Amino acid sequence: MVELKVNIPNGFLEEEERCGYLVSRQMKEVWAVELDLLAEFDRVCKNNGIRYIASGGTMLGAVRHKGFIPWDDDLDVMMLREDYEKLVTIAKEEFKNPYFFLTTTRGNDFICGYSKLCNSNTTALVKSIEGVGYKYNQGIFIDIFPLDRVCDNNLKFGWQVLQAKYFMKMSWLCQKYQYGIAWETRSGQRIIVDLLYEIFHKVCPNVFNCYSNIKKLNSICCRYNQYRSTYISLISFQPGNRVHDLLLVDMDDLIDSDFEFLKIPIPRNFDDHLRRKYGEYNTPINTGGYHGDIFFDTNKPYLSYLKK
Repeated sequence: MVELKVNIPNGFLEEEERCGYLVSRQMKEVWAVELDLLAEFDRVCKNNGIRYIASGGTMLGAVRHKGFIPWDDDLDVMMLREDYEKLVTIAKEEFKNPYFFLTTTRGNDFICGYSKLCNSNTTALVKSIEGVGYKYNQGIFIDIFPLDRVCDNNLKFGWQVLQAKYFMKMSWLCQKYQYGIAWETRSGQRIIVDLLYEIFHKVCPNVFNCYSNIKKLNSICCRYNQYRSTYISLISFQPGNRVHDLLLVDMDDLIDSDFEFLKIPIPRNFDDHLRRKYGEYNTPINTGGYHGDIFFDTNKPYLSYLKK
């Protein structure tokens, strides 16, 4: 395993059974790299007055397991949009090699409404996209999501969601062409779509551009952040999916929860969010990791695996 800054307790890396599930040494090493990323992320956030909380399965793991869900392979955090934008601004200066802050910028091929903190000396290749041409940092990572205010007016929120979904789908479509990512099949219909895309891209380059569409997505997600609202949510990740809703007032009352050998902030009122997201969350159900099948290597950098 690569060298880490965080102090790993004796025995942590050993194979272990949790909730009837065998956690391998390999997965323990992946966890260790992610915990090291969390420790570095936490250091930067505390030094710069940035608030964040555990997200999704990481919050559930903190509450139910005091650490990772045994069959999970990732670590997620989220923060209010203003804190997220501050982090994006300072990240280049704060995170030094092997830590790499990955976010969408003009000219790169990471096209998402959220960011990642990666360890450049490791590898985490999602097998569904392995080797297809992406050149962005694909080291082991933690996900960092912005939280935006959900408009209390359902009609306005519905229109916001429709626009967000449109620009998100447009960014994905443009990504396939802009970076030469081949479609799985090339039917007659696909050939026509390809031709139309080439024409429209030449006529309206700003419309059919990954970066432009992500900028529009983020702008739409931020639309109601200056207004009062009851909830905040991951609009730039899954627009309209209300299971991600969190009471805005809960961001003002945070507690530190044990997470393996570290601590991570969660809302004191975590029950409200977890029940909305998972229902009866205290009963473990093995659903696998969110990202699906990932190839991990805690010894080699991702550059060793990318096609030349």
